[in-house]
Amino acid sequence: MTIDLAVIADKEGDNLKAIIDNVIFNPGVFNLRLVISPFSDLDEEFFDLLLRYRFSALPAQEGQDLALHAEPITYPDLRGVVKNRAIAHQDHVFTIARKRTDIPEIQNLWEEIQTIHFLHAPYKARMNDHERAEYCEDLKEAIRPFDVDIILLSNYKVILAPGIIREFEGRIVNLHPSVLPYNRGWRTERMALEANNPDASGYTIHVATTDLDEGPVLFQQNIPMEGHNEESLRRATMRAQSRYITGILKLYALSLVPNSGVETKIVEAEGALEAEGRRLKMEFLDSKGFQKYRRMLFKHNGEFTTLEKILGVPSVAPSEPIEMDREYVFELIGESRVTLGIYLEILRQYCEAAGKNPESDRMQELVKVPDFQRYGNQPARLRTVKIRDATGILGKILDGIGIPYRTIDYPVNVLARRKEGMLPVQYKRFAL
Repeated sequence: MTIDLAVIADKEGDNLKAIIDNVIFNPGVFNLRLVISPFSDLDEEFFDLLLRYRFSALPAQEGQDLALHAEPITYPDLRGVVKNRAIAHQDHVFTIARKRTDIPEIQNLWEEIQTIHFLHAPYKARMNDHERAEYCEDLKEAIRPFDVDIILLSNYKVILAPGIIREFEGRIVNLHPSVLPYNRGWRTERMALEANNPDASGYTIHVATTDLDEGPVLFQQNIPMEGHNEESLRRATMRAQSRYITGILKLYALSLVPNSGVETKIVEAEGALEAEGRRLKMEFLDSKGFQKYRRMLFKHNGEFTTLEKILGVPSVAPSEPIEMDREYVFELIGESRVTLGIYLEILRQYCEAAGKNPESDRMQELVKVPDFQRYGNQPARLRTVKIRDATGILGKILDGIGIPYRTIDYPVNVLARRKEGMLPVQYKRFAL
């Protein structure tokens, strides 16, 4: 069974990357039909992720020659932001194809393996009930034609109206950044830190229902709080989610199919906690307590148990250093050939350390970013350079070369300032 999937991803690409990796290198499990991103915060990360397969397939996939084609289209039926409605009217369709090498007598034979629609769906901060209902109605109309099996909400902070949840009942899976039933609602990382409650720090993957953060729990894991602030804990949580999201979605989707062999049952309150083998600290629970807390168990080796036990996942994720998504801004001043040489050496070292292909489209775009134009009879000079990096590698390279720089952090908090604009021009088309 191939699982048709839609992902609404807001200011985070870790889970999206895990899914696209699975789509490309484990074909036949997921068919990623639709990616929805509020605003333009995810654009560059999403496009770079697709382009990585076009120009530099993973080394382990020897002979995996892939191509990407991007085509803008318009949905006239959707009411755009110019009319103060929710969903932007512009969409882009990405087609990923694999070159067939098993039929040597046919040259340049390509097999389409994935078509992904990409849609912007910006939402207004602090929507009232009427605005939220309108937004969700448009969102429902955008998703419905794709007839997906699962809709994944990844770092998406809109509280969905009851109508859209009923439309896709049982098919919406939410990633919630706390270990429920602790800390329902928003900014749960801050709640855990301020209360000094390590039991609440982590994430829950659950089925979305009309009751906020009270749908049946599929999976949970704690994230160590030590050394984190709110923003870095949020990033660590997303990274941990991405390790298991594809396995969880696969098993849950199969459970929705009759006679698939995947059996489930739901246990509540004390029964759920007993199945998980944990005790709650009652002083940290809100007024709702845990009486509505529900856990979905999966049958494995004749017994119903949690997905964590089936997948062999540790209850606490391993601690790891977290680098923020950061833009490095620096100046290279001098005669153009010298500064260009330094700049290209920075990119060479970065590609080598980060395992990126220096011939990739993204690296070629970086080469074109600085201003090398001549001014009168003066030699061309390289002025301000801006490169975005989430690995921390670029800062170490600049330190090693001795180039001063300043940084601009890009938080994954959905309340942070938004990028404007739509699809960058350079991603308009790539021929197969």
